[in-house]
Formats: sequence, C-alpha cells, structure tokens
Amino acid sequence: MVTGCKKKDDESSTIGNVTDKPINITHWYWADNPDYSAKMQQIATDFNNSNNMNIKVSAQEYPWEGGGYSETLFTAAMGGGGPDTAAWKLTSTPLFKANNLLAVLDSYIDKWDDKDDIESNLYEVMKTAGGSDSIYVMPWNTQILYVYYRPSMFKDANVAVPTTYEEFLEACRKLTRDTTGDGKTDVYGFGMRGSTGGQEP
Repeated sequence: MVTGCKKKDDESSTIGNVTDKPINITHWYWADNPDYSAKMQQIATDFNNSNNMNIKVSAQEYPWEGGGYSETLFTAAMGGGGPDTAAWKLTSTPLFKANNLLAVLDSYIDKWDDKDDIESNLYEVMKTAGGSDSIYVMPWNTQILYVYYRPSMFKDANVAVPTTYEEFLEACRKLTRDTTGDGKTDVYGFGMRGSTGGQEP
C-alpha cells in the first residue's frame, strides 16, 4: 500500500516551510479491520500534535468494497475533488499517473533526513510503478503474502508438502491434473491471488 499526492494548481508549495497560515490536508484510506483504522487515526493525531509546520491532517476512512475504493478515489480526483493524499494499492498507480493525478516526490525525498530508512529496492519498485525514473508514491505499510493448501489434494496425488521453492513448483505441476480422463485439465495445482477463487477480486 502506498501514498501519493498532487498539489492543486492554485496552491503554492509550503511543504517544509513554517507558515502562520494553517495547512489542512485531507487523507483518504481504507481499513481492513478496526485496529488498522485506529492505527491510522493515531498516526494522524500524532503528526498533528508534533509537526511544527502548522499542518493538520484529517484522516478519512472509506470502505474497500472489493476494490471499489480505488474507483471512488479515481473518480473523485478526476472530478477535481477527492483528498490531498491517499493510500491505495500499488497496482492502481499507473492509472493515477497516466491521468496526471500524482506529484513528483523526488525533491522532497532528497531533503528527507530519514530517506535511508527505506530499503533502496523499494524506491526502485516505486519508480517502476510510476513507469519512470521519478517517484510518485511512497510505501507506508507492508503486506504479508502467504500460500495455503489443501492436505487432501496432496494426499490424493501422493505429493509431499514442499519445503523449498523448487519443490513448490514441482508440486504445482504434479497437482495439475486431468482427473476425468477427457484430455482436459480440471484440477490446477496453484491459483493466483485475485483470480477466480482467489483471495480478492
């Protein structure tokens, strides 16, 4: 999950500068559970209480709705509304970038004292997501990916549970079978996340 932003055309750049005029920033996010939501609100509160730039962030939660959140965010931004910053899944970045909805963050990152706390390979991932040598989004969270399996399928096919990546690939091949003898595959050894029967649409 990432965050990004684009400055409105009539805004002057005040990031990094102390100003007497309050700077109000609206941030959109979705929460998978109540703890996640509480954490985001606490992050916003802590920032509002500690920054010395007169910035106030209003964190607004929206439902994920099976991916509809990204469509809602895109529609709002294209209509001239929406938030100043937002969280979304990295796969939506090309759409936002192609429609000129994201600001280039390179100069801000260069001035950031803690930029080296981010693994260098993640910066490359962010560049790839935006399709250029510039950075338009920044990671703020990690997502743990996992593989689950049906022991009965392994038992029926006499396949041992893999413990290495090579064994995993071999198990996928052996578990992909034609069980009816009609020459067509009807059981697949692996299902991609997001596909039919996957974890999410």
